[in-house]
Amino acid sequence: MVNYYMTSGTFEGEIEFHFDYTETLSAIIFNATLKPSHYAFLFKHLPYTVERMETMIAEIKSDKNSATFTKQTKELTFEDFYNKYDEKALSSKKKTLIRWNNMTKAARVKAFMYINKYFQNLPSGTRKKYAETYLNSEIWEG
Repeated sequence: MVNYYMTSGTFEGEIEFHFDYTETLSAIIFNATLKPSHYAFLFKHLPYTVERMETMIAEIKSDKNSATFTKQTKELTFEDFYNKYDEKALSSKKKTLIRWNNMTKAARVKAFMYINKYFQNLPSGTRKKYAETYLNSEIWEG
């Protein structure tokens, strides 16, 4: 997960850009007093991915604008996964952690991002898989 914080001498406050683990824009928080021209620029250059965000930052810096960006990166952790999956009563945290540690970063992100879809598609009355079984089944692949 990556967050960018934008400040500028041309407006008061800051703008937060939040990207999820797939590097897709998930939220923009305006903690700033902006002019219509600021909104027009942001929506024209809407940074819907981290790559587009980096492009927007480069464009702003090349214009010698007074905007400053701060980047904050958070890696997806096992605790993030385990807390979101939330099957602590019957799942073995130790076994799930071992499986998690044997996965690639890309597979971890896919597994994490698929949790909501998995929960939504469970037939009524069906229990969700233990966390370790969920990871072993790799249902997000297909």
